Amino acid sequence: MTFSESAADGPRVEGTAVFASSRRVDGTLVLSIGGEIDLAGAPRLRPAMDAALAQKAAVLIVDLTEVTFLSSSGIGALVDIRRRAGQGTAVRVVATTVAARPISLTAVNQLMPVFGTLAEAIRG
Repeated sequence: MTFSESAADGPRVEGTAVFASSRRVDGTLVLSIGGEIDLAGAPRLRPAMDAALAQKAAVLIVDLTEVTFLSSSGIGALVDIRRRAGQGTAVRVVATTVAARPISLTAVNQLMPVFGTLAEAIRG
């Protein structure tokens, strides 16, 4: 796993099965997560999650469109992002069926809205 930060992109964490990076899109903070978010992969997201949350953005979009597997550990990471973001940050999720289905089955979509595209999530 590697963790790096550059001026052009936000923090990025990479592993064999998981990655995360943050960036601004139309002034909105987007935390993009991909790969297999399971028991081994979810903890590897922590540096990127911490860096994104430290920015205290008004809106944080968690983009899961490149997630290939989302386990209960990944669901727990999403709930942790929502909890740690606090009242001052609106958290929105972008997900394909791979991630949207477990989010819906566990009712996490009641904690934060889930959108099909990044553009929809930015519009809110």
